[in-house]
Amino acid sequence: MIVTWSTPKKVAVLVGVLLMVIFVLPRWLFKPAVLSVTGIGRVNIKPEKASLVVTRSDLSSVPAVAIQKGGEALDQMITDAKMIVGEDAEVLKSVYSVTQVGIPQVNSSGQVASSKGYQVANGFQITFSKTEAVSDLIQKMYEDGAASVSNINFISQNEDEVNRQAIKLAIEDARKEGQKMTRAMRKILGKMVSVSIDQSQAASTVSAKKGAIGSQEMEVVKTASVVYEVW
Repeated sequence: MIVTWSTPKKVAVLVGVLLMVIFVLPRWLFKPAVLSVTGIGRVNIKPEKASLVVTRSDLSSVPAVAIQKGGEALDQMITDAKMIVGEDAEVLKSVYSVTQVGIPQVNSSGQVASSKGYQVANGFQITFSKTEAVSDLIQKMYEDGAASVSNINFISQNEDEVNRQAIKLAIEDARKEGQKMTRAMRKILGKMVSVSIDQSQAASTVSAKKGAIGSQEMEVVKTASVVYEVW
């Protein structure tokens, strides 16, 4: 039995063979080069919550006194903080640490000597919904004797969804950057080989608009490092 092919079928087969030679055969015969690209994803949100960490230290020649003094001072700071951001604020205390230190003292002859002392470090994390009160809270904590106020974060109620959106945009941005680079090299961007997402809490920056920090729209940023095949 003789099979006859029409001209359109012959053309389709020929095109298929050419595509296989161009795109498939090199993948079988050659190992592709790889290209690593970093993309950035940005999502604007209105923060629903804020959190920060407050630390303080207290010193005494008697460890029990230092511990008591530090605990009482910390409780007062928490009371003051809730007066500013609201009683519904969530507070997590850290376990205090005690370190032996030297306390400089001036003796009767005017010479400086060092005596044994104990330094107690305390801290707490506070999370609250009154985000516009961040600046007032920071100022009050330093007035109360805070050693540092750090890890200031603004949080969306749908934080996981915001992170997913930022990651998706970061991967899309990486592909766009990869396409630009491969076009410049007269190459073809292939499939994604691997992707690495920064696992840190999504960084946020404040809008340049006027207004209290925390009352403005925030920009959440995530980065993705993506490796692509290049042909």
